Amino acid sequence: MSVKTISTKGIIEKYKVSPQRVNHYTTLGLLEVVSKNKNTRLYDDADVGQRLEWIETLMEEGYTLRLISREFRDICASKKQSKFMEFNERF
Repeated sequence: MSVKTISTKGIIEKYKVSPQRVNHYTTLGLLEVVSKNKNTRLYDDADVGQRLEWIETLMEEGYTLRLISREFRDICASKKQSKFMEFNERF
């Protein structure tokens, strides 16, 4: 299955966010680069929309970007751990 990608410029235009915000979210690990084409970072289009909505909702509830980023990393680590354990159980 092919992932539909979107560039930084595409995110800026589609979701009406600043380039600085895209860069900051990427640096914090809130947006994940799935591939690069020369100097262009490409993101999973569907994933970006969900993540931006999630970030906005949590910020409206009073969470800081630093806390959101930490929680997101913990969730991702848990998912990777679960997938690894599931893989090991098969073999």
